[in-house]
Amino acid sequence: MMRPLQLELLLLLRQRAVGIGVAILVAAGAVALVHGHRVIARQRAAIAASPAIQAQEHRRILAPLAPEASGSDQLYYLPFHTVREPSPWAPIAIGQRDVHAFNLKVRMLALQGQLYDADLGNPLLATLGNFDLAFVLVVLAPLVLIALTFNVHSLEVEQGTWALVRSLPVRVVTIFARKVLLRAVAVLLPLCLLLLVGAPALGIPLDATWWRVTGSVDADNGGNRYTGEYRVGATVNLNNPLGLG
Repeated sequence: MMRPLQLELLLLLRQRAVGIGVAILVAAGAVALVHGHRVIARQRAAIAASPAIQAQEHRRILAPLAPEASGSDQLYYLPFHTVREPSPWAPIAIGQRDVHAFNLKVRMLALQGQLYDADLGNPLLATLGNFDLAFVLVVLAPLVLIALTFNVHSLEVEQGTWALVRSLPVRVVTIFARKVLLRAVAVLLPLCLLLLVGAPALGIPLDATWWRVTGSVDADNGGNRYTGEYRVGATVNLNNPLGLG
């Protein structure tokens, strides 16, 4: 006899919406990984070229000056390049590296004002953030999960199977928790596998950062007439992915 969990999994796999949603999410995750890798690769290339550019600028500025010129005059005009190296996890979560400059050229004059220099950009696009894997996990994955779980109760009622499900010797909270948990696994497991496959190509080290993922599944009976009396929710947290905290 098939167990309830196995039966629920079989019914879930037969739903076309699940396959479409997971396929869209995996495709978005793959594109996000490629985009994040390209963005950080360009930044690393600019950082690598920074010392040579700084030396060239120093030679150009110091060449017209006499050897006995004042050192303060030389330092006044010399630019120095500051660098903020990207974390190994930066391709996964670019963050605000496109808003706050990762490579500044500063001089001794008005140093405080130069610390906030940044490239010009569209503020609306900056509000949306970068299309990286963090965006997929934080924005797209919850939307797909909501799309797969919003009708777990109403679908049973419309198909006339809710009375049969309620006849089982199982609590209602357990029934809904099982449905939501399977859908959460169907959404998050492909993304986790995608991250594991893409990690070697992105140069992400296998260290303690991988164990900073926590999560929880919540269920209560404090709902309303729109959500129903029983509510089930799931949360996944990626704690300090860049190791800066």
